[in-house]
Amino acid sequence: MWSTSLSSNLAAAYAAGVLSLEGAIVTAYYRGLYMSAGLEAADCIPGAMMAVGLSAAQLKVELGAYADRLTIAAINSPSSVTVSGDLDAVTELKEKLLARKAFARQLKVEQAFHSHHMAPMAPRYQAALEGRQLVVCSQKPTARMFSSVTARIVSDSGSLGPGYWAANMVQPVRFSDALTGAVLDEEEKPTVDILLEIGPHPALKAPAKKSLNYSG
Repeated sequence: MWSTSLSSNLAAAYAAGVLSLEGAIVTAYYRGLYMSAGLEAADCIPGAMMAVGLSAAQLKVELGAYADRLTIAAINSPSSVTVSGDLDAVTELKEKLLARKAFARQLKVEQAFHSHHMAPMAPRYQAALEGRQLVVCSQKPTARMFSSVTARIVSDSGSLGPGYWAANMVQPVRFSDALTGAVLDEEEKPTVDILLEIGPHPALKAPAKKSLNYSG
């Protein structure tokens, strides 16, 4: 199994036996607590996210004009990336991309996840989890889990500690890399028979197909 957002990372960690049920609930609780605090902050700069039909390399060129305002939040496939950051910068970039007939769709979210907007909250989130270390400590997996933070398999206990969950708030989601690692071996031969996406909508069906077709 692999995961994308922080919430699905938690679900995957529980399903893989890395977190106990209590640990997953506590980790999710503090995540919601500090996310809400960020939204309620008086000096909070409006944030936004946007799906873009470009490669990560192409988007990095576009982001050169938005230093410290926009960043790559997720690499969904070789031709699908999510950008995150200040709302006004997202709006400006969207207009530029649409004018060039490139795909750009703003997401219906209230916060700019996996960007500098999360930086003030991540240390407090980590500190809260460290205060509940005995509850949220990770265990040896009982099933394979590929992390979309590291794009590597979670192989030992202790690898998904408080620092990992804090990093998951600010670092980009490496979905394409994690998926490829989960389903292909070093010789790019399939290691699974069935891929199952669990959720209310098959949002990752297209990125998954593009990633695997690109990988051969």
